[in-house]
Amino acid sequence: MIMLKQLLTTAGLCILCSSALAEGQNYTLTIEGKTYDAAPGEIVHAKLKSGVDVDIAFERKAFGTFNNDGFSFEYPSAMAVAETEIDKGITQFALSTAVGSMVIVQRYADNHAEKLVEFLLDEMVKDDKNLGAKIDKQPVTMKLKDGKVLKGMKVIVTQGSDEARLEAYGADIGSGGLVAISRITAEDMGKDEPMIDRFWESLSIDN
Repeated sequence: MIMLKQLLTTAGLCILCSSALAEGQNYTLTIEGKTYDAAPGEIVHAKLKSGVDVDIAFERKAFGTFNNDGFSFEYPSAMAVAETEIDKGITQFALSTAVGSMVIVQRYADNHAEKLVEFLLDEMVKDDKNLGAKIDKQPVTMKLKDGKVLKGMKVIVTQGSDEARLEAYGADIGSGGLVAISRITAEDMGKDEPMIDRFWESLSIDN
């Protein structure tokens, strides 16, 4: 079984799980001054001051947009983006499923990040390599929706019938930069690929 290193101190890479949120009636609707408990997808029956009965419902969008200093991306709205300050001037934003599929953005306040891409990926697959997994690396480029081209690295980790795919790209932003990373196993492609694809398709990075 391909392993996932949960905490990479030397790389400053802290992977947090942000699984789907369990939701009950955690919202309130206010209609003409009267409040009603509500949950996404639930129909709220209300009576207006005019005496008219109405049914009101609200739905959570399939994807939300996460915005931060210098970048933005879309993610499944039923999940939460975990933000962690892992060191001075280094902030991490992560989404992870229970099986380990993930997207990560590390934002560096004063470090040009392109040079960190391969180092971070090597740290993420170090345990797998030590256990005899085959590691295939190749340089790649990605064109963002605004036409910006990023340089990065793709890694395929193979151990027996298990396979994991990682991609990472770096970009400079002012005096700092960011590294964006995704990870998914072959067996979870059908379930988690939409999250990974939407992340890369929607990623926007300021100059």
